[in-house]
Amino acid sequence: MTLGSQLRLLLRIGGIASILPNFALPAAMLCSVGFVVGEIYTCAQISIKRLTSATMAPIFAYFSETLIALPLIRARKGMREKFGLILAKHLHDNSRAHEALYNSN
Repeated sequence: MTLGSQLRLLLRIGGIASILPNFALPAAMLCSVGFVVGEIYTCAQISIKRLTSATMAPIFAYFSETLIALPLIRARKGMREKFGLILAKHLHDNSRAHEALYNSN
């Protein structure tokens, strides 16, 4: 499907360029700019998705550790706040990565 769309685009540009030769140079420049911007976007998107996944893993690990140690957390004084602050830090890091992913889209 992508190949068909690209072929139709090239044929349309070629048809217009055969009638209006002045159109060929601006069309080629715009296509090359679009290609470069698309490549930059793809590279950035891959990095941001990797960052989002990397910040999600500590949240799940910390949550499972918290469930295991829940009786100890409840028994000791001040542990709830400490665990809450650590979880909030992990969530803050993850939300920053998700915000970058949302903004890049």
